Amino acid sequence: MITLSELLDGAGYDIDHVKGALKRGFGDALGIEARHSVLTGAEIELAWRLSEKHRSRDWIYRMDDKRRRRVARER
Repeated sequence: MITLSELLDGAGYDIDHVKGALKRGFGDALGIEARHSVLTGAEIELAWRLSEKHRSRDWIYRMDDKRRRRVARER
C-alpha cells in the first residue's frame, strides 16, 4: 500500500504533482514508461468491467476482513 506522503516525500499536494508522482511510481514499479494516447474500445470496456469489480465492498475491504479473521483466530 502507498500513501501520498510516501510518494511525495512531504511535498505539497498540488494535483499535477500528485499525478506526476503516481505516473513515476507506477512506471518504476512496473518497469514501463507511461504515455498519453487515446483509449481503444477494448481498453474502455476492460476499464469499465474492472471498475465494477473494484467498487465492490468485498474488494475494498478484503484486506481488513482478512486481518480481522486472522486476529480473531489468534485470540
